Amino acid sequence: MKNKHVSILIILFLLMISGFSQEKKTEGASEKDIARIMKTVFFHHYNKEEMNDDIIKQTMHNFLAKELDYQRLFFLKSDYDRWMEKSDLIAKAYGAPIGNVGEWKFIFQIHKEFEARYKAQSEATLQYLNKIESIDQSLTLWEDEEKRGFPNTIEESMDWLNFYVHYNLAYMMQKKKYTFLEAKAKLKEERKRNDAKRLKKTSFDVV
Repeated sequence: MKNKHVSILIILFLLMISGFSQEKKTEGASEKDIARIMKTVFFHHYNKEEMNDDIIKQTMHNFLAKELDYQRLFFLKSDYDRWMEKSDLIAKAYGAPIGNVGEWKFIFQIHKEFEARYKAQSEATLQYLNKIESIDQSLTLWEDEEKRGFPNTIEESMDWLNFYVHYNLAYMMQKKKYTFLEAKAKLKEERKRNDAKRLKKTSFDVV
């Protein structure tokens, strides 16, 4: 339980520093300021001895699979594995001198990769939504997305995203009694709005 709390604390500050990278210092705080704040807070909340491998790996997992791509739809398994192998970057960043912002650059890189993948695949999903002419109204979602894991290929990722399109259309038609065309128009509107909100959320300006 203690490890879980420490991991949560770390991830909150990873989110915050990622958010400031998106805000482009409009609030007057530099990356150096954020790095200094992070290290100060860490210092007052736990000993360096508590920064063990389990905490480090859980923190990286949480950042990738619970904060950024919590639906397991955009990062590939190879992306996830590649960054999990670099989990020790978190420990190195914490161990670096206060103000050494360069050690935290990997957080910005992860976020940039996610944002690019999210935008590209969301645009492809909207194009798919425009093309479909019928759906299977009996579709159901996976019971546990975490057990499903990350897709192995872009094609598999798109298959899962397209499945969600069909599922949402079926839900609108069954539960809200929309016609197929009404459901398509409504879902297209919602996807555009939600995509914008999702990208804003992943900038972590709410943390």
